[in-house]
Amino acid sequence: APRCIPLEALPYSSLYSWGVGISGRLGHGKSLEGIINADADHPSRVMALQVIASVFVKDVACAFDHSAAVSVDGHVYSWGSASTGKLGVGLLDDSYEQFAMYPMLVPFPNRKRFR
Repeated sequence: APRCIPLEALPYSSLYSWGVGISGRLGHGKSLEGIINADADHPSRVMALQVIASVFVKDVACAFDHSAAVSVDGHVYSWGSASTGKLGVGLLDDSYEQFAMYPMLVPFPNRKRFR
């Protein structure tokens, strides 16, 4: 099972994850070698949250094959296995490979945010 933890870096947190990387469950995307399901035997930063969206994490939940994080501004992001709609982002384009390699913003009705 994957492991993830927000590390305090006041006033914001960065997110690190490690473990089995199949189906995007770590949120790292592809490895430097282009390997899609790369495992991580040491904590590695989930860079997509900071690089792409400047997202800083205040809470995180890691399950067996998917994870979710709440940002300091109240948005929810999820990644990993998307089968049966478990990421909250609807069905993905490719019905064969139902997983998100990078964190995806979860759309809530009325643009609801969580604090």
